Amino acid sequence: MPGPFADDQLAAFVAQPSPPFAQLDVTAMREGIAQRARKRSRGPEMQAVHELRIGALPARVYRPAAGRIPLVVYLHGGGWTIGNLESHDRMCRRLADGSGAAVLAIDYRLAPEHPWPASVDDTVAALRWVASAPMELGEVPSAVAVAGDSAGGTLAALACLRLRDEYPAALPRLQAPSGGCDLQRKAAWSSRRYLARRRFGRGSGRD
Repeated sequence: MPGPFADDQLAAFVAQPSPPFAQLDVTAMREGIAQRARKRSRGPEMQAVHELRIGALPARVYRPAAGRIPLVVYLHGGGWTIGNLESHDRMCRRLADGSGAAVLAIDYRLAPEHPWPASVDDTVAALRWVASAPMELGEVPSAVAVAGDSAGGTLAALACLRLRDEYPAALPRLQAPSGGCDLQRKAAWSSRRYLARRRFGRGSGRD
């Protein structure tokens, strides 16, 4: 009988005991996610993968096929404190392979070194850059979406809200799984808001 998780690596990670949150260290958490990324298989091969920069912001493009195809701007999860291009490389490859769309992964700035709203600012800057049809992306995408997991889903939503008011021409479609927008989950919401205020800057971005 199959288990509740389709991915064996995810099942193994969930089964690991977790220390109390107050005992977690950001540096250790970053090393942990880097180690897990190194142990994973790389994921599907792409027609092309290349690095680029959006201003000072590192990014990576995954193209599953040549020609004019849709583009997904992707924001990784990690509580706004951990994660990078390498930690979510496999996920981006699987997204590109499964969707047939190119994926532009954004290595946005992390807290606590860069307090809120630096990560939102980076996401908005990336979406405005995509809307300018830069040569680095090759052919103009047939459609543009923005997506993210966990904290990345929240960034996708907040960036779209800002663009709606400031620069509607850059507003893409929004896909934000696990954006953390269920305000009925009061305990989780209160914890995130408290941590955002105390550790990563003033306000959680959803005040």
